[in-house]
Amino acid sequence: MNTWISAVLAMGGGLVLGSIAGRLTQQLLGRDSRPEKLRSIAGPLGSLVFSVLLIAGLVTGLGFINREARDQIPRDLVDFLPSLLSAVIVVIGA
Repeated sequence: MNTWISAVLAMGGGLVLGSIAGRLTQQLLGRDSRPEKLRSIAGPLGSLVFSVLLIAGLVTGLGFINREARDQIPRDLVDFLPSLLSAVIVVIGA
């Protein structure tokens, strides 16, 4: 199978699975039988699930296209982690 077809399938799969899982998360957590605090975060958690699965599909697609770039991702994440943690602390503090 062509690597580009595999990449497109991985990216599309991430989009479809993210949409389904995000909506399912929103519906399960947003039920009336759930506590109010849990219902209030159902939307953001559903969006987070969607985003995580979409990013996983994109990274998988990147792995099919360019293996060297895929191998570079963990190093880039380690380099980016201090900035991310600083931003999280600032947002929580605000």
